[in-house]
Amino acid sequence: MGNLLGQVDRSTREGQRDYLLLALLYDTGTRIQALLDVTPADFHLPSPSFVRVLGKGKKERLCPLLPQTARVVSRFIEAEGYHAEEMGPLFRNRRGEKLTRQGARYVFSKYLGGAAKTMPRLNRRGISLHTLRHTKAMHLLQSGVPIITIKDVLGHADVKSTEVYVQTDLEAKRKALEQGGAASKDVRRSRELAPDLLAWLESL
Repeated sequence: MGNLLGQVDRSTREGQRDYLLLALLYDTGTRIQALLDVTPADFHLPSPSFVRVLGKGKKERLCPLLPQTARVVSRFIEAEGYHAEEMGPLFRNRRGEKLTRQGARYVFSKYLGGAAKTMPRLNRRGISLHTLRHTKAMHLLQSGVPIITIKDVLGHADVKSTEVYVQTDLEAKRKALEQGGAASKDVRRSRELAPDLLAWLESL
């Protein structure tokens, strides 16, 4: 994430929008369409900061924001001249129209290409805007956040959908133990992962 965000030139108006788009997508762990539907009126920026998003089935949830993200949002809203109660889209293209999913994918691909030059593993297939949602979930899990809380952050209806991250983390630890050669035989998988894990994750 640091490498990706580091590609953005924040001295330009477009760069400020792109930085906020990527930072919010990661911080909220929401799907891209839900984020593109967000308006300035959906934010509560005084501490504790959060943003209201509508997920699948128009289900509303409040996503907490890190203080640094809230500051970026506040500066962007002020720079764009938005009113706090404005119901128009937060993210717009050069024509002043609502940014589309295709536009957001273009933004992401542009910076991903730059990041991959210094971090070659980012060249692998399958990295998308949705990957930032999975990245957030894994970071929360690895930080010791309870899985039920992660479920609420992601807006999953059932904790079974969130358990995939536990399985992914266990699989990574198993591989690390195997590479180290120590105690790898004692590691057991609680269940088999899907053959194409990335495709499985993308379907959630």
